[in-house]
Amino acid sequence: SRGLGDVYKRQDEKHKDEITLDQVTITDFEGTLGIGNYRYGVVFAHVTKDFGQFVSLRTLGIKELDRVYQEFERTIKQGEDHVAKLVVYCDSHRTLIALCDLHSLPRRHPPPGASNKCPVIERKINHMLGGIRAYLAARLPMCFWPFAGECFSMNDNLRTRTNDDGVSWIPYTDAVGEEFSGLQYVTGQLVFYKPAPTIMAVPKAGDRLRPGLFMKYYVSGGKWNGQYVVAD
Repeated sequence: SRGLGDVYKRQDEKHKDEITLDQVTITDFEGTLGIGNYRYGVVFAHVTKDFGQFVSLRTLGIKELDRVYQEFERTIKQGEDHVAKLVVYCDSHRTLIALCDLHSLPRRHPPPGASNKCPVIERKINHMLGGIRAYLAARLPMCFWPFAGECFSMNDNLRTRTNDDGVSWIPYTDAVGEEFSGLQYVTGQLVFYKPAPTIMAVPKAGDRLRPGLFMKYYVSGGKWNGQYVVAD
Protein backbone atom coordinates (compact mmCIF):
# COMPACT_ATOMS: atom_id res chain seq x y z
CA SER A 1 0.00 0.00 0.00
CA ARG A 2 1.06 3.60 -0.57
CA GLY A 3 1.38 6.23 2.10
CA LEU A 4 -0.51 9.51 1.81
CA GLY A 5 2.63 11.27 0.58
CA ASP A 6 3.54 8.62 -1.99
CA VAL A 7 2.24 10.05 -5.27
CA TYR A 8 2.41 7.91 -8.39
CA LYS A 9 4.48 9.52 -11.15
CA ARG A 10 4.87 7.64 -14.42
CA GLN A 11 8.10 9.57 -15.19
CA ASP A 12 9.78 8.18 -12.08
CA GLU A 13 13.06 6.45 -12.93
CA LYS A 14 11.83 3.22 -11.34
CA HIS A 15 9.17 2.86 -14.07
CA LYS A 16 11.53 3.22 -17.05
CA ASP A 17 11.48 -0.51 -17.86
CA GLU A 18 7.82 -1.16 -17.12
CA ILE A 19 5.13 -1.94 -19.64
CA THR A 20 1.52 -2.95 -19.19
CA LEU A 21 -0.93 -4.72 -21.48
CA ASP A 22 -4.44 -6.09 -21.58
CA GLN A 23 -6.92 -7.49 -24.07
CA VAL A 24 -10.50 -6.50 -24.81
CA THR A 25 -13.29 -8.15 -26.80
CA ILE A 26 -14.71 -5.78 -29.43
CA THR A 27 -17.89 -6.94 -31.15
CA ASP A 28 -21.39 -5.51 -31.29
CA PHE A 29 -24.44 -7.20 -29.77
CA GLU A 30 -24.87 -9.27 -32.93
CA GLY A 31 -21.30 -10.57 -32.76
CA THR A 32 -20.15 -8.72 -35.89
CA LEU A 33 -16.43 -9.24 -36.44
CA GLY A 34 -14.07 -6.52 -37.55
CA ILE A 35 -12.88 -6.54 -41.16
CA GLY A 36 -10.32 -9.34 -41.41
CA ASN A 37 -12.28 -11.52 -38.95
CA TYR A 38 -10.88 -9.68 -35.94
CA ARG A 39 -12.67 -10.19 -32.63
CA TYR A 40 -10.24 -8.87 -30.01
CA GLY A 41 -7.95 -5.95 -29.42
CA VAL A 42 -4.81 -5.84 -27.29
CA VAL A 43 -3.31 -2.62 -25.95
CA PHE A 44 0.38 -2.30 -25.06
CA ALA A 45 1.65 0.70 -23.12
CA HIS A 46 5.09 1.80 -21.94
CA VAL A 47 4.49 3.39 -18.55
CA THR A 48 7.13 6.16 -18.57
CA LYS A 49 6.93 7.14 -22.23
CA ASP A 50 3.11 6.88 -22.31
CA PHE A 51 3.62 5.20 -25.68
CA GLY A 52 0.73 2.87 -26.47
CA GLN A 53 -0.36 0.66 -29.32
CA PHE A 54 -3.70 -0.89 -30.20
CA VAL A 55 -3.47 -4.11 -32.21
CA SER A 56 -6.33 -6.20 -33.61
CA LEU A 57 -6.34 -9.94 -32.93
CA ARG A 58 -8.34 -12.79 -34.43
CA THR A 59 -7.76 -15.03 -31.41
CA LEU A 60 -6.24 -14.82 -27.96
CA GLY A 61 -3.76 -17.56 -28.82
CA ILE A 62 -0.18 -17.20 -27.67
CA LYS A 63 1.30 -17.32 -31.20
CA GLU A 64 -0.63 -14.30 -32.44
CA LEU A 65 -0.07 -12.32 -29.25
CA ASP A 66 3.64 -13.17 -29.19
CA ARG A 67 4.16 -11.85 -32.71
CA VAL A 68 2.64 -8.42 -31.98
CA TYR A 69 4.41 -8.22 -28.61
CA GLN A 70 7.81 -8.79 -30.20
CA GLU A 71 7.15 -5.99 -32.68
CA PHE A 72 6.20 -3.63 -29.85
CA GLU A 73 9.22 -4.61 -27.74
CA ARG A 74 11.58 -4.07 -30.68
CA THR A 75 10.21 -0.55 -31.16
CA ILE A 76 10.54 0.64 -27.58
CA LYS A 77 14.01 -0.86 -27.16
CA GLN A 78 15.63 0.45 -30.35
CA GLY A 79 16.20 3.91 -28.94
CA GLU A 80 17.47 2.72 -25.57
CA ASP A 81 21.07 2.54 -24.40
CA HIS A 82 20.37 -0.18 -21.85
CA VAL A 83 19.16 -3.73 -22.25
CA ALA A 84 17.36 -4.22 -18.96
CA LYS A 85 14.60 -6.82 -18.99
CA LEU A 86 11.11 -5.36 -19.12
CA VAL A 87 8.69 -5.78 -16.24
CA VAL A 88 5.09 -6.46 -17.24
CA TYR A 89 2.04 -5.34 -15.27
CA CYS A 90 -1.05 -7.32 -16.30
CA ASP A 91 -3.96 -9.29 -14.93
CA SER A 92 -3.93 -13.07 -14.56
CA HIS A 93 -5.35 -13.95 -17.97
CA ARG A 94 -3.72 -17.22 -19.00
CA THR A 95 -2.53 -15.89 -22.38
CA LEU A 96 -0.81 -12.90 -20.79
CA ILE A 97 0.86 -15.15 -18.25
CA ALA A 98 1.98 -17.51 -21.03
CA LEU A 99 3.48 -14.56 -22.93
CA CYS A 100 5.51 -13.47 -19.90
CA ASP A 101 6.67 -17.02 -19.25
CA LEU A 102 7.65 -17.47 -22.91
CA HIS A 103 10.03 -14.49 -22.73
CA SER A 104 11.00 -14.98 -19.04
CA LEU A 105 9.56 -11.55 -18.26
CA PRO A 106 9.04 -10.58 -14.61
CA ARG A 107 5.34 -9.89 -14.14
CA ARG A 108 3.32 -8.06 -11.54
CA HIS A 109 -0.34 -8.83 -10.89
CA PRO A 110 -2.89 -6.76 -8.95
CA PRO A 111 -3.73 -7.97 -5.44
CA PRO A 112 -6.74 -10.31 -5.15
CA GLY A 113 -10.04 -8.48 -4.74
CA ALA A 114 -8.71 -5.13 -5.99
CA SER A 115 -11.48 -3.07 -7.64
CA ASN A 116 -9.08 -1.12 -9.86
CA LYS A 117 -6.76 -3.89 -11.00
CA CYS A 118 -4.33 -2.27 -13.48
CA PRO A 119 -5.31 1.41 -13.62
CA VAL A 120 -2.71 2.52 -16.19
CA ILE A 121 -3.72 0.02 -18.87
CA GLU A 122 -7.42 0.25 -17.99
CA ARG A 123 -7.34 4.00 -18.58
CA LYS A 124 -5.41 3.45 -21.81
CA ILE A 125 -7.97 0.90 -23.06
CA ASN A 126 -10.89 3.21 -22.25
CA HIS A 127 -9.04 6.02 -24.03
CA MET A 128 -8.58 3.82 -27.12
CA LEU A 129 -12.23 2.77 -27.10
CA GLY A 130 -13.27 6.41 -26.93
CA GLY A 131 -11.06 7.14 -29.94
CA ILE A 132 -12.59 4.25 -31.89
CA ARG A 133 -16.09 5.56 -31.19
CA ALA A 134 -15.09 9.04 -32.29
CA TYR A 135 -13.53 7.82 -35.56
CA LEU A 136 -16.52 5.60 -36.39
CA ALA A 137 -18.77 8.64 -35.92
CA ALA A 138 -17.87 9.41 -39.56
CA ARG A 139 -20.68 6.91 -40.29
CA LEU A 140 -18.35 4.01 -40.91
CA PRO A 141 -19.88 0.61 -40.02
CA MET A 142 -18.88 -1.05 -36.76
CA CYS A 143 -16.77 -3.61 -38.66
CA PHE A 144 -14.16 -0.89 -39.38
CA TRP A 145 -13.06 -0.79 -35.72
CA PRO A 146 -9.68 -2.53 -36.39
CA PHE A 147 -8.65 0.34 -38.67
CA ALA A 148 -10.01 3.01 -36.32
CA GLY A 149 -8.21 1.54 -33.29
CA GLU A 150 -4.82 1.29 -34.96
CA CYS A 151 -5.15 4.76 -36.53
CA PHE A 152 -6.20 6.41 -33.25
CA SER A 153 -3.36 4.84 -31.26
CA MET A 154 -0.86 6.20 -33.79
CA ASN A 155 -2.32 9.71 -33.69
CA ASP A 156 -2.48 9.58 -29.89
CA ASN A 157 1.25 8.82 -29.74
CA LEU A 158 1.87 12.00 -31.77
CA ARG A 159 0.05 14.16 -29.20
CA THR A 160 2.32 16.20 -26.92
CA ARG A 161 2.26 15.30 -23.22
CA THR A 162 3.23 17.58 -20.32
CA ASN A 163 3.93 16.31 -16.81
CA ASP A 164 3.43 18.07 -13.48
CA ASP A 165 6.95 19.53 -13.68
CA GLY A 166 6.20 21.26 -16.99
CA VAL A 167 8.34 18.89 -19.06
CA SER A 168 6.83 18.10 -22.48
CA TRP A 169 7.47 15.17 -24.78
CA ILE A 170 5.92 13.34 -27.72
CA PRO A 171 5.54 9.62 -26.98
CA TYR A 172 6.22 8.56 -30.58
CA THR A 173 9.48 10.51 -30.80
CA ASP A 174 10.54 9.40 -27.33
CA ALA A 175 9.92 5.72 -28.07
CA VAL A 176 11.03 5.45 -31.69
CA GLY A 177 13.98 7.83 -31.43
CA GLU A 178 13.00 9.93 -34.45
CA GLU A 179 10.36 12.47 -35.36
CA PHE A 180 7.28 11.52 -37.37
CA SER A 181 7.80 12.73 -40.95
CA GLY A 182 4.37 12.04 -42.46
CA LEU A 183 0.99 13.76 -42.48
CA GLN A 184 -1.74 13.02 -39.96
CA TYR A 185 -5.17 11.70 -40.94
CA VAL A 186 -8.09 9.97 -39.27
CA THR A 187 -9.97 6.85 -40.32
CA GLY A 188 -12.73 7.70 -42.80
CA GLN A 189 -11.16 10.98 -43.95
CA LEU A 190 -11.33 11.81 -47.66
CA VAL A 191 -7.85 11.80 -49.22
CA PHE A 192 -6.36 11.71 -52.69
CA TYR A 193 -3.77 9.02 -53.22
CA LYS A 194 -1.52 7.59 -55.91
CA PRO A 195 -2.48 3.96 -56.60
CA ALA A 196 0.25 1.35 -56.57
CA PRO A 197 0.93 0.22 -60.19
CA THR A 198 0.55 -3.42 -59.12
CA ILE A 199 -3.02 -2.75 -57.97
CA MET A 200 -4.47 -0.25 -60.41
CA ALA A 201 -3.33 1.33 -63.70
CA VAL A 202 -4.12 5.01 -64.26
CA PRO A 203 -4.55 6.68 -67.68
CA LYS A 204 -1.33 8.09 -69.08
CA ALA A 205 -2.91 11.47 -69.73
CA GLY A 206 -5.31 11.32 -66.81
CA ASP A 207 -5.15 12.41 -63.20
CA ARG A 208 -2.46 10.53 -61.29
CA LEU A 209 -4.48 10.70 -58.07
CA ARG A 210 -7.70 9.00 -57.04
CA PRO A 211 -10.13 9.80 -54.21
CA GLY A 212 -10.17 7.36 -51.33
CA LEU A 213 -10.88 6.94 -47.63
CA PHE A 214 -7.96 6.90 -45.24
CA MET A 215 -7.95 3.74 -43.14
CA LYS A 216 -4.77 3.66 -41.01
CA TYR A 217 -1.01 4.09 -40.88
CA TYR A 218 1.08 1.07 -41.84
CA VAL A 219 3.08 0.39 -38.69
CA SER A 220 5.13 -2.33 -37.04
CA GLY A 221 5.23 -2.24 -33.26
CA GLY A 222 3.78 1.27 -33.38
CA LYS A 223 6.53 2.61 -35.67
CA TRP A 224 5.40 4.03 -39.01
CA ASN A 225 7.08 2.50 -42.08
CA GLY A 226 6.29 5.40 -44.41
CA GLN A 227 3.11 4.01 -45.94
CA TYR A 228 -0.62 4.50 -45.49
CA VAL A 229 -3.60 2.18 -45.97
CA VAL A 230 -6.33 3.75 -48.12
CA ALA A 231 -9.61 2.34 -49.45
CA ASP A 232 -10.45 3.39 -53.00
